[in-house]
Amino acid sequence: MEEDERLEVATMQGMDTPSPHDKGSTYPRRAGLRAWSPAVLLILFFACLLEVLYLVIVALAPLPLLHLSNTPLAAAWPLTLALSQIFFPGAWAVAANPPIATTWLYQALLTLILAAIVAIYTLAIWSMYHWRNTLHRAAFPWLLLLLGVTAVFCLTLLFQPALFSDDVFTYMFSGRLLAFYHADPLSNAPIQFPLDPYIRWVVSGRFTTNFYGPLWLYISAGLVSMSNVPI
Repeated sequence: MEEDERLEVATMQGMDTPSPHDKGSTYPRRAGLRAWSPAVLLILFFACLLEVLYLVIVALAPLPLLHLSNTPLAAAWPLTLALSQIFFPGAWAVAANPPIATTWLYQALLTLILAAIVAIYTLAIWSMYHWRNTLHRAAFPWLLLLLGVTAVFCLTLLFQPALFSDDVFTYMFSGRLLAFYHADPLSNAPIQFPLDPYIRWVVSGRFTTNFYGPLWLYISAGLVSMSNVPI
């Protein structure tokens, strides 16, 4: 009799406990959520840190103390200087005659920011490698998340009013030689076209002919054909 009662109780408990394989059960979904949530949250954490650092770069880049390559963005869209003027007013105040110590301070800050970005990317890559099996089993489109935060980074840096190199304007000028002047970029230097609106932004490659391949030249020519202004 006692054995029958224990068997009946065990049967009732088995009926009350939902099986992970039951149709409509939320158990696997909840388990999966707990499994991949830390990985996705870690990706978002790294993304937020990187976005903050990129905003600091946007604020630091136009400082005259750093002597980066100017772009037409600052003149056309003065709001791109807002972050710099808000967070670094002292650097703008001494821009005409900056002390050596102040110059070294901002250069060291920029170097530190770049080093921090490299470190965060390294940690992010290692973390994704560590969570790779969990992410591959996740129903959440984590790859779309990566592409989304990358697009945010690109959009942020698109409004950077000063660049680390003027090469982008050298590429543009090579395309303009081919698209607008129908001249050979391989044998004509930008300085030969002093009235071009792009010439003031070409610094390092002003006296140098193009040395890139024809495919890159055609891509540059196609891009600059969309507009006749440097922005």
